[in-house]
Amino acid sequence: MQKTILLILLFVFSSYFPQTSKEIEIYKNDFFLYPSIGAQKSLVSVEKIFKSDKAIDKAFAYTAKRHLLTINNNYNGDVYLSKINYYLQSVKESQENNKDLSNIYNILGNTDKANENLKSALQNFFKAEFFAKKSNDLQQIIKVKGNIATVKGDIGLWEDAIKETKSSIQFLKANKNSYDKEYYTIQLYNQYNNLGNWYLQKYNDTKSEKKYLDSAKTIYNTLLHQNTNVLQKALIYENIGSIYSLEDNYSKSILNYKKALENFNLSNSSQNLISTNYNIAYNYYKLQKYDEAKKYFKYIISKEKEKSSFQYLFSHQYLAKIYIYKENRDSANYFLDTFLNLYSKKTKIEKKEFANIYKEIENKSLNNEIASIKNENKSLRNLSNAGIVIGLFFIFFSTIYIYYQTKEKRKAKNKLNNLLKQIEENKAVTTDSFSKVTIKDEKEKLIIEGLKKIENNKYFLNKDFNLHNAAKKIGTNTTYLTIVVKNYKNCSFNDYTNELRISYLINEIINDKKIRNYTVQALAEFVGYKNGTSFSKIFKEKTGVTPFQFIEKLK
Repeated sequence: MQKTILLILLFVFSSYFPQTSKEIEIYKNDFFLYPSIGAQKSLVSVEKIFKSDKAIDKAFAYTAKRHLLTINNNYNGDVYLSKINYYLQSVKESQENNKDLSNIYNILGNTDKANENLKSALQNFFKAEFFAKKSNDLQQIIKVKGNIATVKGDIGLWEDAIKETKSSIQFLKANKNSYDKEYYTIQLYNQYNNLGNWYLQKYNDTKSEKKYLDSAKTIYNTLLHQNTNVLQKALIYENIGSIYSLEDNYSKSILNYKKALENFNLSNSSQNLISTNYNIAYNYYKLQKYDEAKKYFKYIISKEKEKSSFQYLFSHQYLAKIYIYKENRDSANYFLDTFLNLYSKKTKIEKKEFANIYKEIENKSLNNEIASIKNENKSLRNLSNAGIVIGLFFIFFSTIYIYYQTKEKRKAKNKLNNLLKQIEENKAVTTDSFSKVTIKDEKEKLIIEGLKKIENNKYFLNKDFNLHNAAKKIGTNTTYLTIVVKNYKNCSFNDYTNELRISYLINEIINDKKIRNYTVQALAEFVGYKNGTSFSKIFKEKTGVTPFQFIEKLK
């Protein structure tokens, strides 16, 4: 009887454990499906793994649970680390355990990455790669190599990330026949796409080595000729568009962004439409095709559901700038006020993030840009208000006004004709030279020599050029420099600066037709002024006409 009972128990246990082992594997697979089935469902399966008595399964269960809790609740599962390490100490390296060990260390690496502990993440990924190679798990090797490259990129080791990704591509191609065709195609696309991204990141880090942009462009153009779906094609065209934009080739950038747009529409991918439309609008703005830019910026405002997004916010800012340029006061006021209202509601962290993005794109301080737009719009408002006042008193002062205008126009015409005469005679517009001045005082001689160097080196075009900086550069004090300029140039230092800048700009406009297409603000910045309105006023004082009138006369 006892023998019979023993045989029954042996039969039960022998049939129970194989079934449980299979179930454990199913539960482990459920963990890896958490991106699609949800963390809660995966957690239910992970809890069932704890029923196993095997140390490797216990280690896996604690590792998986810690990861799911971390990514869902920002929960730091250090309490589980002691359990994980305890069970891992009991696990021997073997063909049976190597696959699980690779998965465990890979999950640990991803958890460290989520906790921004990148050094520890890298160490765990290296262990995961070691055990993946031990078990000859080709898919796992590619997955872990990708994780290693990503962490190296996150640390800023772009060259290492590039090298690691190239290694993954070589490994993938060398083992092509060992992979399922669909898996191979997807992985090859992902690896090449990552490689292009690392090249772009490396360029952004250096901002000077164009070879990285060329390498990224080559990678993405290679991907276009591979068997890719419409969504992948759209993402490739978008990356190529970004590269051309970084190269200031805005026309080609728009062409590729529009191809991306076509493919996003074909793939019904609405989430990318806003950002791509924004990129098209921005590139049109950089080309000064304001009507086209306006159309796309307004499309973003009408379609963007997330009213706090970067694209929605800065569409208002660029529209304000466009309407200021077009001198449309009401529209400029509306979009500027909306932008400022939305921006004021941002937290300090959000403002800092937006400022960093804007600095990356425009190479300008966002706060300075906002101040500049406010000043330009204020000037536009003042001009508009002045126009209303003048309109009210126009009838009463018409005779005086017409006389004054006629006199001023005659002066302007004479100044302009003199300038154009110089142009026709191929003479450059110059300021009074110091070369003919007889100087007895040695200190004054040193200051004048310093001013000559400033003129020759075009230091006066620097936006930070002022009396204080000039004095420091020459090696004197501001009082003495002011006296010398007054004595020998018969003007203030500011008038001397304006004379140099305006004369230089006139010569450039004469000799370079491309500059004639610049906006007033762009012309101002070209010769060191920060504010387009102030510059325009100075230009008119010196020449008798506005920059626009002068350029129109040349055309």
